[in-house]
Amino acid sequence: MRLEIRNLIGKVVGINRTEKVNRDGDSVETYKVTIEFDDSDYKVKATITTEDAGIIEDFHLNQEFRLSIQPANRKLSDF
Repeated sequence: MRLEIRNLIGKVVGINRTEKVNRDGDSVETYKVTIEFDDSDYKVKATITTEDAGIIEDFHLNQEFRLSIQPANRKLSDF
């Protein structure tokens, strides 16, 4: 059983801003960035959601990211 994903390359496919009114009647902006990672073995979609506009300013469409996933609590030899 393979429990690691290494060096998967993905691109930003969406950057969205939504505005909602909370229970207090205040307007709140929410920002969402969607990154899709795709290769022959895996298809992964990651979504980053925040109310901090400063974070979102650093993303742009087709920007590439590298993804690696490993078990956090066990060694691979434990399985």
